[in-house]
Amino acid sequence: MLGLAGIPMKKVHRLADHEWAQVADLVVISPLNNFRPPAHEIFAQEEMFRFLARIGEKSRASGKGKRIYCSRRDTTNRMMENEAELIEAVAKQFGFVEVQLGEHSVDEQIAIFREAEIAIGPIGNAFMNMAYMGPDARIVTFLPPETWHFLPYYQSFATAGGFDVHAVIGETSHSEGADLNALRWRVDIDAACKNVDAIIQQGDQRQSLLERLMTWMTRRATSNTKDNT
Repeated sequence: MLGLAGIPMKKVHRLADHEWAQVADLVVISPLNNFRPPAHEIFAQEEMFRFLARIGEKSRASGKGKRIYCSRRDTTNRMMENEAELIEAVAKQFGFVEVQLGEHSVDEQIAIFREAEIAIGPIGNAFMNMAYMGPDARIVTFLPPETWHFLPYYQSFATAGGFDVHAVIGETSHSEGADLNALRWRVDIDAACKNVDAIIQQGDQRQSLLERLMTWMTRRATSNTKDNT
């Protein structure tokens, strides 16, 4: 990631435990947490979003318009028990393709999101990649009720890019006190698909409106040119 940002590895120094260093200039971004951040951390999120977006602009992504499902089937943390069923449903109904980001390099992850028009999946760090998507990006995330406090963090991060994160809350089937990683939960497949369909339709209507507007502007410009000649 640092290399993609133009920072040579020779400039990177890893501090060992109890090691300290004296530097001429040090820039530190405020820590980003899972709660709604105060004003200075919202600024930090905006800076982080712009930083990642600039990296995304260098991607060799070859297309646009893909629908991706960011899977968590490779982890046991906050396991969605019926995720396989949900993946099958959205693939069949809407053409989503499952991706497991852990199987891809940073470059490949950037390209995957750069080519996506809509990304869905259980809430998690995978959605930090939303910064690589375009301004018309759409995000739908699924989460158990115990992790609702994660949502404002991702929503405020998305705000920096001018889009929203839509959420579908599931139901918990197993929990072990405060250990969120031990959660086992499920999502209502029909409700999830209805929410995804609504977001797709919303985006399609917006795109149709933009296309009609562009057509009207083109015709008007052509008409004015003819009048002037």
